[in-house]
Amino acid sequence: MYQLKKSKTKQFVAGLIGASLALSLAFAVTVKADTVSDLTAQINSLLATITSLQTKLAAVQGSSTTTTTTSDYTFSSDLSVGSKGADVMNLQKVLNMSPDTQVASGSSAGAPGYETSTFGPATKAAVIKFQKKNGVSGTGYVGPLTRGVLNSMSSTSSSTSTTTTTTTTTTSSVPGCTGTTGFSPTTGQACSGSTTTTTTTAPSGTGLTVSSPVQPAVTIAPYKASRVPFTKITLTAGSDGDVTVNSLTVQRTGLATDAAFASIVLLDENGLQIGTSKTFNSNHQTTLGDPFVVSRGTSRTLTVAGNMETSAGGYGGQVASLTVVGVNTSATVSGSLPITGAGQTVNETLTLGTATLYVSQYDPASNLTKNIGDTAVKFSGIKVTAGSAEDVTLWSVRWNQTGSAGATDLANIVTILDGTTYPTIISADGKYYTTLFPNGIIIQKGFSKDLHVQGDIIGAASANRTIEFDLYNASDLYVSGNTYNFGITGAANTTGTLSATSRSKFTTSTPFYGGSIVTINAGTVTTIGKSSTIAPAKNIAVNVPNQILGAYDTNVKGEPISVQTTVIHFTSSAAGLGTLTSVSLLDKNGAVVAGPADAALVTGTDQKVTFTDTITYPIGVGTFTIVGKLPTSYTDGSTINASTTPSSDWSTVKGQTTGNTLTLTNAVFSMNTMTIRRASLAVGASSVPAARTIVAGAQDFVFTNFQFDATQSGEDVRISTIPAHLTYTVGAGTDISSCRLFDGATNLTTGSNVVNPTTTASSAAYTFTLDSSLTIPKGTVKTISVKCNVSGAATSGGIFAWVMSSTDVGTTLSVTGTTSTGSVTATGSATGANMTVGSATLAAAGDTTNTSYTIASAGTTGVVVAGYKFTATNDDIDLRRLVLKLTNTASSSDTDIVLVHIFDGNTEVAPAVTFTGGATLATTTLTVPTVIARGTQKVLTVKVDLAGITNDAAAGKGSGHLLNIDIDNNDSTGTYGSGVGSGVQVNSTGSTAVTSTGIRIFKSYPKFASVTGTGALPQSGVADGRLIRFSVTADSKGPVNIAKFLVTIATSTITSVNTVNMFAFNTLDASGNLTGPVAGVNTGGQLLTTSVSTAVYPSSPTIAIYPQTTAGATTTIQIGVGSTMYFEVRGTVTGVTTGSSVVTTLKGDTGYPQVSNTYFMPTVVIADAGANIALNSFIWSPNSTTTSPSVNDVDWSNGYALPGLPSNGIIQSRTN
Repeated sequence: MYQLKKSKTKQFVAGLIGASLALSLAFAVTVKADTVSDLTAQINSLLATITSLQTKLAAVQGSSTTTTTTSDYTFSSDLSVGSKGADVMNLQKVLNMSPDTQVASGSSAGAPGYETSTFGPATKAAVIKFQKKNGVSGTGYVGPLTRGVLNSMSSTSSSTSTTTTTTTTTTSSVPGCTGTTGFSPTTGQACSGSTTTTTTTAPSGTGLTVSSPVQPAVTIAPYKASRVPFTKITLTAGSDGDVTVNSLTVQRTGLATDAAFASIVLLDENGLQIGTSKTFNSNHQTTLGDPFVVSRGTSRTLTVAGNMETSAGGYGGQVASLTVVGVNTSATVSGSLPITGAGQTVNETLTLGTATLYVSQYDPASNLTKNIGDTAVKFSGIKVTAGSAEDVTLWSVRWNQTGSAGATDLANIVTILDGTTYPTIISADGKYYTTLFPNGIIIQKGFSKDLHVQGDIIGAASANRTIEFDLYNASDLYVSGNTYNFGITGAANTTGTLSATSRSKFTTSTPFYGGSIVTINAGTVTTIGKSSTIAPAKNIAVNVPNQILGAYDTNVKGEPISVQTTVIHFTSSAAGLGTLTSVSLLDKNGAVVAGPADAALVTGTDQKVTFTDTITYPIGVGTFTIVGKLPTSYTDGSTINASTTPSSDWSTVKGQTTGNTLTLTNAVFSMNTMTIRRASLAVGASSVPAARTIVAGAQDFVFTNFQFDATQSGEDVRISTIPAHLTYTVGAGTDISSCRLFDGATNLTTGSNVVNPTTTASSAAYTFTLDSSLTIPKGTVKTISVKCNVSGAATSGGIFAWVMSSTDVGTTLSVTGTTSTGSVTATGSATGANMTVGSATLAAAGDTTNTSYTIASAGTTGVVVAGYKFTATNDDIDLRRLVLKLTNTASSSDTDIVLVHIFDGNTEVAPAVTFTGGATLATTTLTVPTVIARGTQKVLTVKVDLAGITNDAAAGKGSGHLLNIDIDNNDSTGTYGSGVGSGVQVNSTGSTAVTSTGIRIFKSYPKFASVTGTGALPQSGVADGRLIRFSVTADSKGPVNIAKFLVTIATSTITSVNTVNMFAFNTLDASGNLTGPVAGVNTGGQLLTTSVSTAVYPSSPTIAIYPQTTAGATTTIQIGVGSTMYFEVRGTVTGVTTGSSVVTTLKGDTGYPQVSNTYFMPTVVIADAGANIALNSFIWSPNSTTTSPSVNDVDWSNGYALPGLPSNGIIQSRTN
C-alpha cells in the first residue's frame, strides 16, 4: 500500500497503478498454469515497484506530507448488555460522536457528556445503529468485527479560518427588460420592477482524505443480482471548506472477467445511486458518479456495487473484486489508494426473484401539452410485478428528467404509490429525481405495485420547453428479494423503439424506459363571456356614479395575460339619451383596473368606451365589472346593454411570464341588460298580522306592518318621518299608548318620538318621527312594524287600526334619493287589520293521543295515568296552577298513590303532590314556565308513583283498583294561567272535571309476546303439527298464576287438525329449541291430560285449555318474578296439500271482568261464567295476598289490556 500525497501526482500514480493492475490481469487467463506462490511473488513485485515510484515522485515534488490517524480508544474485549467498566464508557463516547448513533439525548444517562460505565438497553440500541451504519450485522453485541471498526476510528481536530463571499445582484422581473430602468419592449411595462438576489459562497476545501472503512462481507454474487456490494471508501473533507468530488475511478480486479458484470454503480450512505451505471473499458476501468460534495469537516462513506450478468455466461466460481484506484477532485487528496473491498464469488445456480415492469395505468401513454401553472400533472409511471420465486421489496426509484425544461420550471415533484405521496431528492444538475421508500414497499409474490411521478409546472419563460421523465437504466429502480436479500434488476414485460411520437415504452438500450413528452404551453385564454354570477339584469339610476352596467368572466391558463387596449360597446333602447361618463372596470375585489373613461357616440343608439390602461388578467377564473354614470336624459324604463368582441376589441395581448404575443379568438358576447329607473317608493300594508282579538293589557302588540317597496327604484331612497292615522270604534284613542316603529328588533322611535294617541276623534293623524333617517335599498322591501300597548282598562269590543292614506303617502311622506338627493313622490296606501279588544281563554280537555287505559304493577313509579290538553285563545298563557281530582273513588283511593307528577314532555314542571287523609283534590303550582302560545295547544302528562301491595293485606285490597286523576273544573279559580301579553289571570273554562281513562293496578301482571328470531316457528312446514308459539313473562313486582287459555284454529284445504294440546317450557335455547318442561302438569309440559280430538275441517273450533295434573285434576301454572315461560300449541295435521294453511289464535279479552263483590276482582268461577262468559279468554291471578292462590280467591282477572295480548289475540299462520 502507499500514501497518496498531492493532487498533481494523483493522476500519474493512479494511471501507473492502473497500468500495473492491467498487466496483472493478464495473469488471470493463465492462472491455472501458475501456482499460488508464483502469483504472490508477482503481486509483491508490483507493490515494490509502486513503492519505489512513490519515493521518486516525492523527491520530484520536493516535499512529503502524509496524514496519519490514531485511535483515541482501543477495545480489546467483547462487550454486551450487563458489561461494566471504562470500556463501556469509552464505547458510549465513540457512539455519541455521531448524531445518528447517540446513546441518548439531553441530560439523560448515556447522552454526550453524561456517559456511564454500564452497558444497558440504550447502549445496545445505539450499537445496533453503529453496526448497521458500518456494514456489520446489527446484533447489539460488540464482538471482534465491531471492535475492529471501533479500533480503526480516529479523531482529529484542527482550527481553520475561512472567508465567505457575499454577492448581491438586482435584476428586473419584467419580461423583456435587461435593466431596472425604462420600459419593456415586449409588454410596455416599466422595468422598475426588480428582484434582488443575494448569493453567499463558501470557499472550496483544499484537502480530502481517503480511507478504507469496514468492507462488505464476503459472499456470493448471483447472476441477475443488482447492487451487490464490493468495496467501500470513506472520503473526509478538511475543515477549511467543502470539497467537490467529480467521480471515482474503479477497476475490476480479482480472478474474474469483465463480462461477469452487467454494470457497476456508486451508492451513497442512504443507498442513493450517484450518477448512472457504467461498464468497463478495455483497461477494465470505469469512472463512476456525478459530482457530489463532501461538507467541511465531515466524512462520506460510499459503496461501489455491481450489477451482475443478466444470464448465465459460464462465469460461476470466478472471484471478482472492484478496486477504487482514483478520486477525481481539484482538492489535495491524501490517504491510501487503491482500496479493494470484498472478493465476491460469481454464482450462476441460485434462482433469484424477479420484478417484471409494465407501463402504469397512470402514465399518460401519449404526448401532452400542459400550461404553465398546471398542477399535479402525471408525467410518467410504471407497474412492478413480483415473480413467483420470492416476495420482493421496492426501495427506491430514480427518475431522469431529459426534457428541455429545467428544475426551476418544475415544483412539487413527487412519486405516488398506492395513493401515498413520497418526496423526491433532486440531483445537483436538476436532472435526476430520486424517491426513497422508507422501510421499503413489500410486493408479495404475484402481486403488483403501481407508481408514477407527478408535479407542477411553474417556470417563467418556459413556453415550448419539454418535460420527459425516464428511467435511464434498469438499475434506477431498486428492488431486492426478501428470501435471499439480493438486489433484483427489473425486466420489461415488452420492449419497443422510442420515437418523437411513440412514447411510454421500455427499450433494450437507454433510456430503459422512455416516458411521455409534455410540452409546456404559453398562456391561453379559454373563455371570455358574460358573468354567470355578477351583475344580473337589474334596475339602475341616473345621475348616480358607479352604476353597474355589466360584468364578464375570464378563464386564463398557463400565465397571466395583459391587454393594452379594451373597447366596450353600449346599446341604448332609444336614440338621443346621451352618453355615459366615468366608466371604469373593476376586478373581483372592487379595485379599479381600467378607467375612468367617458363614452363616445357611435350611432344613434350605440356608444363605446375605450380603455387604454393595460389590464392584467390573472391565472384562473376572474370576474370584472363595468360601472359608470348615466346622464339625467335617460328616461324611466329605458335600457342599456354592454357588449365586447375580444378577438377585435382587445389588442396587444401578451403573456406576462413568457412575453409571447397571444391571439384571442373569442367572439362577441353581450352582458345582462340594465333598466333605468328613477328613484321611487311604493307603500302598502302586509297581510300579517291578520285581524284578530287582542286582550286588554297587552304589551308591545303589533297592530300592523307597513311595507316600503323600493324594488322598482333606480337608487336607494331615504325617509325621516312616517305619517299615519289611527282609526277606532268603541272606547277611546287613549285605550292604546306608547306606539313605536320597529325595523325588525330595532326600535326606530324612542324617547320623545314615541306616539301616544289622544282622545280625539277616530282617524286622527299622527306623525312618527324617526330617531335617524331610514334608508330603503333599491330592489328591496322594508317592513316597519307598529307596536303599541293596550290599556288594561280598554273597552271590550273596541276596534283599532293604523292606516296610511294615499294622501299620507303621496303628499305628507317625504322621500329623497340617497345619491341623487332628488325628491321622490311615493305611491300607494296602507290599511292595517282591525284589532278587536277581547279577553283570553284557557280550556282543558283530555288527551288520548299518548295516554290510554293501561295496566300497572303496584309499587311502580312514573306510571302515566292521564294526559291533558290545554288550549289558549287571544293571548299566550303562562299556566300557573292545576287542581287535580281523584275520581272513581269506589275502586281507588289516596292509599293507592304515593306521589303525583306533572310533566311537559320530559320536564317535570311542578312539585310532586299527593292526596292525603282521604282527600280527593290536590293543588300544584307550576314552578317551571309553561307557556301555551295563542291559538295552540300544549299537552301535560300526569304520572304517579303507586303504593305497594303486601301479602298480609286484607283479601282483595289493592289489586283491581281503577285509578283516575282528572283536572277539576268545578272550582272556577282553581286551574288558571296568566296572560303573557296582558298579565291578567285567566281561569280554566268548564264546570265539570276533565276525565282520564285511568290505569288498573295489580300487584303484578303477565306480559305476552310472539316468539321471534331463532325460536320462531317457520312460516312453512305446518305438517309438523306445531301451530303457535308464544311467551308469557311475569312483571318484576311478583309472580303470576295462569288458570286458562283460549285458542281458536282455522284451516284452509286441510283435512283435519286433531289431538290438540298446549305445552309449557321454562327455556328457549340458543338454537330455538324449547327445553325444561314445566313441572306440576303432564309429562313433557303437556297442559291437558287428554288432547282435544276433533276433526275441525271446515269448521273453526274454540278450544279452552285449563292446565291439568297427570291425574287430570285442574291446576294453575305459576310464573316466577320476572321469569318467562314458553308455550306451544301442537296438533296432528292431516290432508296437507299445496296452498294448505292453519291460522291459530291465542285469544284476548275486550273488557274487564264484571264483579258483584266489593273486591274489584272475581274468583275463577265468576271470571269464567255468567256475565263474564264473553270475557273469559284468559284467566290469571296477580297473587295479591298469597304466593299460591286458590281458584276461590277473589284475586283473578282476564286478558283485557294485558301487554302483548290484543283483544283479537295473538295470531300465527303456517302453511305447507
